Amino acid sequence: MRHSLQCGAAVLGGLLSTCAIAGSPNYEAQGRRPASGRIETPGYVFEYGAPPGLSASAEWHYMVDADEPRTIALLAGVKGMDSYALSVTYKGAVEAGQSALDVATKIHPGVTFAASTVNPACVTTAPNSPIELDRTMVSFHAICVDAAAHAVYEIGYSWNSLFLLSKGLATLTEESGACASQKRQDPSVSCEDFVGSFVTAYRDALGGLTFIPRK
Repeated sequence: MRHSLQCGAAVLGGLLSTCAIAGSPNYEAQGRRPASGRIETPGYVFEYGAPPGLSASAEWHYMVDADEPRTIALLAGVKGMDSYALSVTYKGAVEAGQSALDVATKIHPGVTFAASTVNPACVTTAPNSPIELDRTMVSFHAICVDAAAHAVYEIGYSWNSLFLLSKGLATLTEESGACASQKRQDPSVSCEDFVGSFVTAYRDALGGLTFIPRK
């Protein structure tokens, strides 16, 4: 359901902004994290990369749910200009026999998910085409199931940008594709593949989630 995706991204986006929905994480700031690194929680290891479109030295603001240490968020950029929110959210226990697709359909009815090619435990929204939440924000979402621990997680990666507001997602996607094509032919070409870099960052994040084996 578009409403739940949009509100979930908004909760992150403007600590970003506010969006009152039942069960929203109670995030507490944990300081800054380097552009890329590794986070270990009681349920999984998450290897994350640098926020796309920002400098290699950009840092993430790291946050953890005060009530659930398996729910984390990373925030980077400038609010209202160009910002990113990457999160892993513990969604609860999965019933025996339920697949990630079963769970995704239940949590987000009306949103299309398909098996991930980079993480077999997950299903994802279209991995090459972000969902347009509003005129300034797009996002990717995945539902992942730790079958051994019977636990469900959601990965969300949102991008809020004035480029989206000024050009629109369709135009920006077209320009990004043209830029990527030009750079393949001539790496010295000066242009920005905004959408392509976001797609790559999401795929890397999705592939960076590894569940901790149960003893």
